[in-house]
Amino acid sequence: MDQLIWITDPHFNFLESDQVDAFLGETAQRLADIGPGGAVIITGDIATAKILESTLRLIHEMIPRVFFVLGNHDAYGGSIAGVKEIASRFPGYLSTKTEPVALNATSCLIGHDGWADGRLGDYHASPIMLSDYIHIEELAGLSQEERLGQLNALGDSAGASVRTSLTRALETHPHVILATHVPPFQDACWYEGKTADDDWAPHFASQVMGEILMEIMTAHPDKRLTVLCGHTHSPG
Repeated sequence: MDQLIWITDPHFNFLESDQVDAFLGETAQRLADIGPGGAVIITGDIATAKILESTLRLIHEMIPRVFFVLGNHDAYGGSIAGVKEIASRFPGYLSTKTEPVALNATSCLIGHDGWADGRLGDYHASPIMLSDYIHIEELAGLSQEERLGQLNALGDSAGASVRTSLTRALETHPHVILATHVPPFQDACWYEGKTADDDWAPHFASQVMGEILMEIMTAHPDKRLTVLCGHTHSPG
């Protein structure tokens, strides 16, 4: 597989413009050093709704081959629907691609933003109140049950999209790379050396996405799937 540069949760809104320029410039140079077979993949939490369009424009201007999905923070100060529409204007947005991106003869790339679906852990007993539920239009001002319905729907929509794109990708490539923001398994939801407990898991991982990935890959034992996800700000 040709070399990839993977970036997750850069939160460029917390940086000064010269810091963003320096980071993207260094990334572009590393990509140039790899050669024409390389690519940059960003798995969400790029900025916030107010500056997402200008940030994506800068990224695409400075990095010649970049692909991305959105994270929850990208919708802060706006709506999920609104930032998806903004992202769809850029060629690197994976969630709207109907065909896999061929990286080489054996590997391809697909992606979707994903969303924590509230099904892992113990949602009703969880005391966690994410900033998402205040700063994102579709999730603000809801009761606990109303919010769970929204999380379920967001997770289901993401899972259905990945079911289609992964099935299609496996028809043409033995190895598929899936870029998504939210971990698809509780065991993959790491923070400071530990997996998310039942309080945090409903808000930080997607049960439906994991179930779909397991179902499809179990039916394709001769194929391989690599999942690149972010959201937790910790390796695992």
